[in-house]
Amino acid sequence: MNERHSETRVWQDTTIKSSYEASSSNLTVGLTAPKGKGRRLIITHIGSKEGFVRDAADIFIGKKSGDYHEEMDGNHFETWFETIMPKLKLQSIIVMDNAPYHSVKKEKIPTSS
Repeated sequence: MNERHSETRVWQDTTIKSSYEASSSNLTVGLTAPKGKGRRLIITHIGSKEGFVRDAADIFIGKKSGDYHEEMDGNHFETWFETIMPKLKLQSIIVMDNAPYHSVKKEKIPTSS
């Protein structure tokens, strides 16, 4: 996500009929798009239908403009994951996608020669 991310659609008050009426009511007539995307924010969080786990968010500013997978690596993910494990309820089920940093090899598998 970029720090200047903004929604392209919003709910509209249908009781206001003109831009003059909106202005005189101290309301705006639409979204103001920010200039540029801004810095890239890399966000990791965990939650369920009950909401997000308290104090489990990991948010940092990306230093590269390319693919975020270059900045989120197995070590960073594992460190974050170890901090949130004690915050999860017993019998929790964790579902992850196939991001490369979710499945890092701890040791090199020996090969036969």
